[in-house]
Amino acid sequence: MVVEVINGSFRYEKNTPLLENISFKVEQGKVLAVVGPNGSGKTTLLKCLLGILEWNRGATHIDGKKAYKTEHYMEIGYVPQAYNMSFPYRVGEMVLMGCNKQLSGLSVPSKADIKRADDAMKMVGIFDLDLKDRLCTKISGGQLQMVFIARALAGSPKMLVMDEPESHLDLKNQYSILRMIKRLVRENNMSFIINTHYPDHALRLADDCLIIYSGKWIHGPVRDILTAETLKTCFGVNAKPIKIKSNRGVDFDSIVVIEDLE
Repeated sequence: MVVEVINGSFRYEKNTPLLENISFKVEQGKVLAVVGPNGSGKTTLLKCLLGILEWNRGATHIDGKKAYKTEHYMEIGYVPQAYNMSFPYRVGEMVLMGCNKQLSGLSVPSKADIKRADDAMKMVGIFDLDLKDRLCTKISGGQLQMVFIARALAGSPKMLVMDEPESHLDLKNQYSILRMIKRLVRENNMSFIINTHYPDHALRLADDCLIIYSGKWIHGPVRDILTAETLKTCFGVNAKPIKIKSNRGVDFDSIVVIEDLE
């Protein structure tokens, strides 16, 4: 699956354009990280890409064809930002809903559906935390985020679009999610578009990066985009990419802010 946005533009009513002529492509098995300051339009971009909001100009294309119907997006899973649940579904029930987007509330899931849901819960660690039978209204925001990720994975998508998947997660679980994404790319050739507040996560995960800021955008290979200069321009902080050696002796990229707190 190849997903491409061509000259996408969006504004809310008569406001200044939030997104202007954005273009990018995500090939199968690749990861795009979307970063930018609060309010820059990252979540809006994902919603336009998925057809939840309608582009004012431009379009989303899937495998070379313009996407404008719900069925065009059936092989793309969406993980929204975590939100408070109003209905007391159990975790297992919530994940099972992702198995088939066409299942109605009265449909009986098949054995294959149940297995896919269980596999998805194992993948994100829900079984390890003994959450399957807990009510979604009684678990933490971070645990609920893991439920949403499992629900999306249960649909066996070719691509996952994730809006701040690390939000509400502690440090250990943040990196559990990053490892899971790496594994799904490596073993399942899945593609990802990830909106993140962590540029260092983008460096660790992504092939390409899209920075949105002040109505502008920059797109390209992640290490070409996340430089000290662009971090200063887009985020207004003095920061720079650095190399760090892991406990296995492997170099990896991170970002350090080099400003005093005084």
